[in-house]
Parts: sequence; C-alpha cells; structure tokens
Amino acid sequence: MIAECDQGSSEWKQIRLGVPSASKYADIITTRGEPSKSAKKYMHELAAERITGRPTNYYQSYAMKNGKINELKARKWYECFYDVEVRQIGFCFFDERKRFGASPDGWIGEDGGLEIKGAEPHIQIERLLYGWSPMDHWQQIQGNMLCSGRKWWKAMSYCENLDPIILHIERDDKFCAQLRVALESFCDELDAVTNKLRGLN
Repeated sequence: MIAECDQGSSEWKQIRLGVPSASKYADIITTRGEPSKSAKKYMHELAAERITGRPTNYYQSYAMKNGKINELKARKWYECFYDVEVRQIGFCFFDERKRFGASPDGWIGEDGGLEIKGAEPHIQIERLLYGWSPMDHWQQIQGNMLCSGRKWWKAMSYCENLDPIILHIERDDKFCAQLRVALESFCDELDAVTNKLRGLN
C-alpha cells in the first residue's frame, strides 16, 4: 500500500508517526536475524510519537543534511547513466494494516529499487579503495523489498566529483521471513505498551 506524498513533508511525517520504518529496522533485528539490543529504545520512541502526536527529533549533522542534497544529484546521475526513471514515492506500507513500512529512495522498473547513501569525500575514497559491504544497510534494504514486494535493490554510495559505487542486492527470502516475524512481534509489543500508557493517563 503506497502513500503518495513528498518525503520530508508534514503529510509524510504524519503518515510515519509511530510506525516502524525500514531505515530503523536495524534497531529491531540484526543481520543474523536476532533481536537487536536497540529494540526497546526504538519502541519507546515510537510509543512516545503515538502518545504525543509528535515525531522524534533525531539529530542531523551538517553531513546528514548535505546528504539529502546529494541524494537528489545521485538519483539524477543514476537516471542519466542507466537511462531509466527512478520513481519517487512517499511511504510504502507492508499491507493495509499499516503496521510497518518503508520510505524508499526510489523504485526502478517493476521489480527494483534504489537506496542512496551520501558519503563525505574521505569516506567515499575509503570505500573505493577497500570496498563497501551491502551488510552495512542490510536490514533497511531487505526491509524495502519486504514492504514493496520487489525482487532486487541497488545500493549507491555517492559523493560529488568522485566515482559512485553501486551494488546489486537480491531479495533474501529467508531473511525477509525472519524480518516479518520480528516486525509483527515488535508491533504487537508496541501496541501493548502504547495501550498501557494511554490507560495510565
């Protein structure tokens, strides 16, 4: 189920309020399919969003803000170089229940997607020299595929004036199954915590 809105807009923030999103799935499950030690903290953040009606204010460094600008340039570079359209959407829910979802950087064709990671020059150089592992963003990328039903994803490390790095990642059905179980369990507990807090008021 797709919510068509601009990412970062007030509507987008409202849609995601209290909803586990792929960019934070690493706080729920590890790359090995085990529970993350960060799960409780993330759950409390989402419960707070539901109770207060306000999104969590995550710290954004200059590099992170600049990365948003680079994301636009990276998407254009990818479209021009591969002569494809990268479709932008607001938020993709796993199903009609709207329990969890993802905000992809773009969809490619009928089966693919794109995840863009902006990098500072020295980081991009390190990645060019020594490699860049898709496991760095495994839960997010597989979570995008789980929520969208798509089969493959491109992970792109981008820094202006340096060569980009593009990795092809196939859907891992075994991990996606583990991720879905973890997300359903997480959401069940999140609902219980939220209901308990509302009952205390």
